Amino acid sequence: MTNIQTQIQDFVPVVGGQIFFEAAGDPSKQALLFIHAGVADRRMWEAQVEHFAPQYHVIRYDTRGYGKTVAREDAEFANRADAMAVLDHLDIPHAVCIGCSRGGMIAMDLALDMPKRVRALVMVASAPGGFDYPRPDTELTRFIGGIIAQMGAAEAAKDFAKLATLDVRLWGDGPAQPEGRMAAPVRERMHAMCLDHYANWTTDGKPHELRSPAIGRLGAITIPVLIVEGEFDLPSLSAAAETMRHGIPHAEHVIVHGAAHLPSMEQPEVFNAALDEFLQRHGLS
Repeated sequence: MTNIQTQIQDFVPVVGGQIFFEAAGDPSKQALLFIHAGVADRRMWEAQVEHFAPQYHVIRYDTRGYGKTVAREDAEFANRADAMAVLDHLDIPHAVCIGCSRGGMIAMDLALDMPKRVRALVMVASAPGGFDYPRPDTELTRFIGGIIAQMGAAEAAKDFAKLATLDVRLWGDGPAQPEGRMAAPVRERMHAMCLDHYANWTTDGKPHELRSPAIGRLGAITIPVLIVEGEFDLPSLSAAAETMRHGIPHAEHVIVHGAAHLPSMEQPEVFNAALDEFLQRHGLS
Protein backbone atom coordinates (compact mmCIF):
# COMPACT_ATOMS: atom_id res chain seq x y z
CA MET A 1 0.00 0.00 0.00
CA THR A 2 2.57 2.55 1.14
CA ASN A 3 6.23 2.63 2.04
CA ILE A 4 5.56 4.51 5.29
CA GLN A 5 7.23 2.41 7.98
CA THR A 6 5.03 3.28 10.96
CA GLN A 7 1.79 1.55 10.11
CA ILE A 8 -0.88 -0.09 12.27
CA GLN A 9 -3.84 -2.24 11.23
CA ASP A 10 -6.19 -3.23 14.01
CA PHE A 11 -9.77 -3.42 15.31
CA VAL A 12 -11.32 -1.12 17.90
CA PRO A 13 -14.02 -2.72 20.10
CA VAL A 14 -17.23 -0.66 20.06
CA VAL A 15 -20.82 -1.25 21.10
CA GLY A 16 -22.07 -4.13 18.96
CA GLY A 17 -19.00 -4.59 16.84
CA GLN A 18 -15.40 -3.88 15.92
CA ILE A 19 -14.15 -0.97 13.81
CA PHE A 20 -11.24 -1.74 11.50
CA PHE A 21 -8.69 1.05 11.08
CA GLU A 22 -5.26 1.72 9.64
CA ALA A 23 -2.76 4.31 10.86
CA ALA A 24 0.45 5.47 9.25
CA GLY A 25 3.04 8.13 9.97
CA ASP A 26 4.47 9.59 13.16
CA PRO A 27 2.05 9.48 16.15
CA SER A 28 3.69 12.62 17.54
CA LYS A 29 2.56 14.62 14.50
CA GLN A 30 -0.81 16.27 13.82
CA ALA A 31 -3.47 13.60 13.34
CA LEU A 32 -5.57 13.51 10.16
CA LEU A 33 -8.70 11.33 10.40
CA PHE A 34 -10.12 10.36 6.99
CA ILE A 35 -13.76 9.13 6.84
CA HIS A 36 -14.91 7.51 3.61
CA ALA A 37 -17.95 8.06 1.40
CA GLY A 38 -20.99 5.79 1.21
CA VAL A 39 -19.87 4.58 -2.23
CA ALA A 40 -16.42 3.59 -1.01
CA ASP A 41 -14.51 2.39 2.04
CA ARG A 42 -11.21 3.31 3.70
CA ARG A 43 -9.36 2.34 0.49
CA MET A 44 -10.54 5.52 -1.24
CA TRP A 45 -7.83 7.40 0.67
CA GLU A 46 -4.79 5.49 -0.69
CA ALA A 47 -3.30 8.54 -2.39
CA GLN A 48 -3.78 10.64 0.73
CA VAL A 49 -2.00 8.12 2.98
CA GLU A 50 0.93 8.07 0.59
CA HIS A 51 1.10 11.85 0.42
CA PHE A 52 0.41 12.92 4.01
CA ALA A 53 1.90 10.14 6.17
CA PRO A 54 5.48 11.45 5.88
CA GLN A 55 4.44 14.65 7.71
CA TYR A 56 1.30 13.69 9.65
CA HIS A 57 -0.27 10.89 11.65
CA VAL A 58 -2.81 9.59 9.12
CA ILE A 59 -5.75 7.45 10.23
CA ARG A 60 -8.55 5.95 8.16
CA TYR A 61 -11.21 3.41 9.08
CA ASP A 62 -14.21 1.48 7.76
CA THR A 63 -17.59 2.62 9.05
CA ARG A 64 -20.23 0.01 9.95
CA GLY A 65 -21.34 -2.02 6.95
CA TYR A 66 -18.13 -1.34 5.02
CA GLY A 67 -14.75 -2.93 4.46
CA LYS A 68 -13.44 -5.08 7.29
CA THR A 69 -15.53 -3.54 10.07
CA VAL A 70 -18.03 -5.94 11.68
CA ALA A 71 -21.19 -5.05 13.61
CA ARG A 72 -24.32 -6.74 14.95
CA GLU A 73 -27.66 -6.17 13.25
CA ASP A 74 -29.35 -4.98 16.45
CA ALA A 75 -26.54 -2.67 17.55
CA GLU A 76 -27.46 0.82 18.73
CA PHE A 77 -24.64 3.20 17.92
CA ALA A 78 -23.60 6.65 16.77
CA ASN A 79 -21.26 7.04 13.80
CA ARG A 80 -19.55 9.98 15.52
CA ALA A 81 -18.93 7.78 18.59
CA ASP A 82 -17.28 5.15 16.38
CA ALA A 83 -14.96 7.81 14.98
CA MET A 84 -14.17 8.97 18.52
CA ALA A 85 -13.46 5.37 19.58
CA VAL A 86 -10.74 5.17 16.91
CA LEU A 87 -9.14 8.39 18.16
CA ASP A 88 -9.36 7.23 21.78
CA HIS A 89 -7.84 3.85 20.92
CA LEU A 90 -4.82 5.65 19.48
CA ASP A 91 -4.65 8.20 22.34
CA ILE A 92 -5.21 11.07 19.93
CA PRO A 93 -6.46 14.17 21.80
CA HIS A 94 -7.68 15.97 18.68
CA ALA A 95 -7.58 15.56 14.93
CA VAL A 96 -8.26 17.28 11.64
CA CYS A 97 -11.31 15.41 10.32
CA ILE A 98 -11.64 14.93 6.56
CA GLY A 99 -14.89 13.32 5.43
CA CYS A 100 -16.29 12.57 2.00
CA SER A 101 -20.07 12.51 1.43
CA ARG A 102 -21.67 10.69 4.41
CA GLY A 103 -18.17 10.68 5.91
CA GLY A 104 -18.35 14.47 5.94
CA MET A 105 -21.66 14.34 7.77
CA ILE A 106 -20.06 12.10 10.40
CA ALA A 107 -17.10 14.45 10.72
CA MET A 108 -19.33 17.51 11.13
CA ASP A 109 -21.49 15.75 13.73
CA LEU A 110 -18.32 14.84 15.61
CA ALA A 111 -17.12 18.45 15.50
CA LEU A 112 -20.46 19.67 16.88
CA ASP A 113 -20.85 16.97 19.52
CA MET A 114 -17.24 16.93 20.75
CA PRO A 115 -15.69 20.22 19.60
CA LYS A 116 -12.52 19.90 21.67
CA ARG A 117 -11.54 16.80 19.71
CA VAL A 118 -11.68 18.36 16.22
CA ARG A 119 -9.13 21.03 15.26
CA ALA A 120 -10.37 21.54 11.70
CA LEU A 121 -12.98 20.11 9.36
CA VAL A 122 -12.81 19.24 5.66
CA MET A 123 -16.15 18.53 3.97
CA VAL A 124 -15.66 16.76 0.64
CA ALA A 125 -18.69 16.40 -1.67
CA SER A 126 -20.83 16.48 1.43
CA ALA A 127 -23.70 18.19 3.21
CA PRO A 128 -24.71 18.90 6.81
CA GLY A 129 -26.99 16.44 8.55
CA GLY A 130 -30.61 17.50 8.07
CA PHE A 131 -29.92 19.35 4.81
CA ASP A 132 -33.02 19.58 2.60
CA TYR A 133 -31.72 18.58 -0.82
CA PRO A 134 -33.37 20.64 -3.59
CA ARG A 135 -35.24 18.65 -6.24
CA PRO A 136 -36.16 21.01 -9.05
CA ASP A 137 -38.29 19.64 -11.89
CA THR A 138 -35.58 19.51 -14.54
CA GLU A 139 -34.47 16.98 -17.13
CA LEU A 140 -31.31 16.30 -15.10
CA THR A 141 -33.30 15.71 -11.92
CA ARG A 142 -35.55 13.26 -13.75
CA PHE A 143 -32.47 11.49 -15.15
CA ILE A 144 -31.03 11.16 -11.64
CA GLY A 145 -34.38 9.88 -10.39
CA GLY A 146 -34.37 7.25 -13.14
CA ILE A 147 -30.95 5.96 -12.08
CA ILE A 148 -32.04 5.86 -8.44
CA ALA A 149 -35.13 3.87 -9.45
CA GLN A 150 -32.88 1.39 -11.28
CA MET A 151 -30.76 1.15 -8.12
CA GLY A 152 -33.84 0.26 -6.09
CA ALA A 153 -34.79 -2.48 -8.55
CA ALA A 154 -31.25 -3.88 -8.60
CA GLU A 155 -31.11 -3.90 -4.81
CA ALA A 156 -34.46 -5.70 -4.58
CA ALA A 157 -33.20 -8.30 -7.04
CA LYS A 158 -29.88 -8.56 -5.16
CA ASP A 159 -28.11 -7.78 -8.41
CA PHE A 160 -25.15 -6.22 -6.63
CA ALA A 161 -22.93 -6.03 -9.70
CA LYS A 162 -25.51 -3.88 -11.48
CA LEU A 163 -26.06 -1.81 -8.35
CA ALA A 164 -22.33 -1.09 -8.11
CA THR A 165 -22.25 -0.20 -11.83
CA LEU A 166 -25.10 2.27 -11.33
CA ASP A 167 -23.26 3.82 -8.38
CA VAL A 168 -20.24 4.38 -10.60
CA ARG A 169 -22.45 5.85 -13.32
CA LEU A 170 -24.15 8.36 -11.01
CA TRP A 171 -21.50 9.22 -8.44
CA GLY A 172 -18.34 8.38 -10.38
CA ASP A 173 -19.03 9.78 -13.84
CA GLY A 174 -21.43 12.48 -12.62
CA PRO A 175 -25.07 12.70 -13.73
CA ALA A 176 -24.57 15.32 -16.44
CA GLN A 177 -21.49 13.60 -17.87
CA PRO A 178 -21.24 10.78 -20.41
CA GLU A 179 -21.06 7.25 -19.06
CA GLY A 180 -17.44 6.17 -18.86
CA ARG A 181 -16.07 9.66 -18.20
CA MET A 182 -14.24 8.54 -15.06
CA ALA A 183 -10.83 7.03 -15.84
CA ALA A 184 -10.90 3.24 -16.02
CA PRO A 185 -8.48 2.52 -13.13
CA VAL A 186 -10.48 4.76 -10.77
CA ARG A 187 -13.87 3.42 -11.83
CA GLU A 188 -12.61 -0.15 -11.35
CA ARG A 189 -11.49 0.66 -7.80
CA MET A 190 -14.78 2.39 -7.04
CA HIS A 191 -16.81 -0.49 -8.49
CA ALA A 192 -14.85 -2.99 -6.38
CA MET A 193 -15.48 -1.04 -3.17
CA CYS A 194 -19.20 -0.69 -3.92
CA LEU A 195 -19.51 -4.37 -4.79
CA ASP A 196 -17.72 -5.41 -1.59
CA HIS A 197 -20.10 -3.24 0.42
CA TYR A 198 -23.25 -4.70 -1.13
CA ALA A 199 -22.02 -8.28 -1.05
CA ASN A 200 -21.12 -8.09 2.65
CA TRP A 201 -23.92 -5.81 3.84
CA THR A 202 -26.03 -7.15 6.70
CA THR A 203 -27.88 -4.26 8.33
CA ASP A 204 -28.16 -0.55 8.93
CA GLY A 205 -28.22 -1.15 12.68
CA LYS A 206 -29.84 1.50 14.86
CA PRO A 207 -27.84 4.72 14.48
CA HIS A 208 -28.36 7.60 16.91
CA GLU A 209 -28.35 10.97 15.19
CA LEU A 210 -27.68 14.35 16.78
CA ARG A 211 -30.73 15.64 18.64
CA SER A 212 -30.31 18.97 16.89
CA PRO A 213 -29.25 18.39 13.24
CA ALA A 214 -26.10 20.04 11.95
CA ILE A 215 -27.98 22.14 9.37
CA GLY A 216 -29.33 24.36 12.15
CA ARG A 217 -25.98 24.73 13.89
CA LEU A 218 -23.59 25.81 11.14
CA GLY A 219 -22.93 29.13 12.86
CA ALA A 220 -21.56 27.29 15.89
CA ILE A 221 -18.67 25.82 13.88
CA THR A 222 -15.78 28.19 14.56
CA ILE A 223 -12.84 25.92 13.70
CA PRO A 224 -11.21 26.16 10.25
CA VAL A 225 -13.42 24.55 7.61
CA LEU A 226 -12.60 23.65 4.02
CA ILE A 227 -15.44 22.76 1.65
CA VAL A 228 -14.35 20.71 -1.37
CA GLU A 229 -16.74 20.37 -4.30
CA GLY A 230 -16.35 18.21 -7.40
CA GLU A 231 -17.06 20.01 -10.66
CA PHE A 232 -19.20 17.15 -12.01
CA ASP A 233 -20.99 16.15 -8.79
CA LEU A 234 -24.77 16.22 -8.29
CA PRO A 235 -26.32 19.73 -8.35
CA SER A 236 -27.86 19.11 -4.92
CA LEU A 237 -24.39 18.80 -3.43
CA SER A 238 -23.33 22.03 -5.08
CA ALA A 239 -26.30 23.61 -3.29
CA ALA A 240 -25.13 22.02 -0.03
CA ALA A 241 -21.65 23.46 -0.54
CA GLU A 242 -23.15 26.91 -1.06
CA THR A 243 -25.25 26.55 2.10
CA MET A 244 -22.18 25.61 4.15
CA ARG A 245 -20.08 28.37 2.61
CA HIS A 246 -22.58 30.99 3.72
CA GLY A 247 -23.56 29.38 7.02
CA ILE A 248 -20.18 28.48 8.52
CA PRO A 249 -18.10 31.44 9.70
CA HIS A 250 -14.93 31.89 7.60
CA ALA A 251 -15.47 28.65 5.65
CA GLU A 252 -13.22 28.20 2.63
CA HIS A 253 -14.43 26.64 -0.62
CA VAL A 254 -12.61 25.01 -3.52
CA ILE A 255 -13.89 23.30 -6.65
CA VAL A 256 -11.89 20.37 -7.99
CA HIS A 257 -12.24 20.42 -11.76
CA GLY A 258 -12.37 17.16 -13.68
CA ALA A 259 -13.92 15.25 -10.77
CA ALA A 260 -17.36 14.25 -9.54
CA HIS A 261 -18.18 12.77 -6.12
CA LEU A 262 -14.73 11.38 -5.28
CA PRO A 263 -12.25 14.18 -6.06
CA SER A 264 -9.57 12.69 -3.79
CA MET A 265 -9.49 9.64 -6.06
CA GLU A 266 -10.01 11.30 -9.44
CA GLN A 267 -7.70 14.27 -8.95
CA PRO A 268 -5.45 13.28 -6.02
CA GLU A 269 -2.68 15.76 -6.78
CA VAL A 270 -5.11 18.68 -6.93
CA PHE A 271 -6.97 17.50 -3.83
CA ASN A 272 -3.78 16.93 -1.85
CA ALA A 273 -2.41 20.33 -2.80
CA ALA A 274 -5.62 22.06 -1.65
CA LEU A 275 -5.55 20.17 1.65
CA ASP A 276 -1.84 20.87 2.10
CA GLU A 277 -2.40 24.58 1.62
CA PHE A 278 -5.36 24.61 4.02
CA LEU A 279 -3.41 22.80 6.76
CA GLN A 280 -0.38 25.03 6.41
CA ARG A 281 -2.41 28.23 6.31
CA HIS A 282 -4.03 27.36 9.64
CA GLY A 283 -0.86 26.18 11.36
CA LEU A 284 -1.87 22.53 11.32
CA SER A 285 1.20 21.14 9.57
